[in-house]
Amino acid sequence: MVTILLAAGKSERMQKAKLLLSYKERPLIYWALKSAVEASEQVIVVTGFYHQEIEKTIKEYFNLKANNILIVQNENPHLGQFHSTQVGLKSLKADLPFALALADLPLITKNHYLQLSPFLKDFDAVRPYYKEKPGHPVLCSYALRPLILDLPTNYTVNSLLENKRVYRYQSDDIAYTFDIDDPLSYQRLLSFH
Repeated sequence: MVTILLAAGKSERMQKAKLLLSYKERPLIYWALKSAVEASEQVIVVTGFYHQEIEKTIKEYFNLKANNILIVQNENPHLGQFHSTQVGLKSLKADLPFALALADLPLITKNHYLQLSPFLKDFDAVRPYYKEKPGHPVLCSYALRPLILDLPTNYTVNSLLENKRVYRYQSDDIAYTFDIDDPLSYQRLLSFH
């Protein structure tokens, strides 16, 4: 499996580069990338806004070659998250299933990926749900790659999966949906530990 880790956002509600905020003495992006590296054969990190700072931070903590990390820049990050997904998928060379993951979900661990992967063999995708709220990572069969690349940039993962065979993985683990979008969610994260 390859993970496409989306780290291109503007962090408008945070009003600063949220992926560089500290959590357990490391930047937020460290935790998402660490889990993706442990669960995947390769991780493609898509940067955009703050790309220089994020790339520098990743290189401080990870040997890109040893961990099979590829950093690609979305030069038009204002086109949104689905466009960043397309940018990442263009760099996916191997005929492998892939996970779509968000860099602002720091509670995701290797085990979260592993819990989902057994269900992919009979479905187009596997999506975790926490209390009926859809979460990430979303595991996708390689067959979805050309479809995603052909869709308009204003699509979403929700609209992509609408008419697909999707295994809904019901979980009581908030990690699948706990993203850091604003100062309040960041303070909640810090209060967990």
